[in-house]
Amino acid sequence: QVGNFSYNVSRCCCYTARSVFNVYIQCATLKLVVQSLVLGHLYYCSCLLSAGSQSKLDKLQTLQNRAARLVLDEKYNCNTTTMHQRLDWLSVKGRLYKNTLVMFNKILAAEQPVAIYNRLQRIDSSHGHSTRLATGGGLRLPKPKTSAMTRTFTYRCTKSYNTLQQHARTTTPALSTTQFKNIINDMIKYKIDTNKPLKHWW
Repeated sequence: QVGNFSYNVSRCCCYTARSVFNVYIQCATLKLVVQSLVLGHLYYCSCLLSAGSQSKLDKLQTLQNRAARLVLDEKYNCNTTTMHQRLDWLSVKGRLYKNTLVMFNKILAAEQPVAIYNRLQRIDSSHGHSTRLATGGGLRLPKPKTSAMTRTFTYRCTKSYNTLQQHARTTTPALSTTQFKNIINDMIKYKIDTNKPLKHWW
């Protein structure tokens, strides 16, 4: 049932739920264990999971909240935002958003795979007008023929990439993967102009 999204999310939830167990380990060590055994499964194939509905993402977020309470030894009514800040974790939606955009940026930098890269077009190469997106390294957004196309990897990434701040889309000089990750992290953690792209994403 590889193509069944609901089945794959439920299977991931069952597996990670069994991985969250009560043990007596130091917080720093337990954090590493949880990140390896639990979060690694939550964020595997981020490009596919990021296309899921909000209800599916809520299931994954519930598991991450449970893992955070285990690491910090907090009660159920503890504020989840505070726990994530203490652990320096992003939310599930934020992490999927970051991982998918990082992969998209790698495709732009390496120009591979060709099947995806050939569908992308810089706005400055499609016309001679000096617009904000053209001067800021924006991409031409394809016109969706159906609602299903708006959930494809290319469409979602292009739309969110164009909402990034201009210095995140710069190509002269091109940003390294680490620099791009840091920019996305800052935008999500400090909520610097991220409400719009996250709203467009889902």
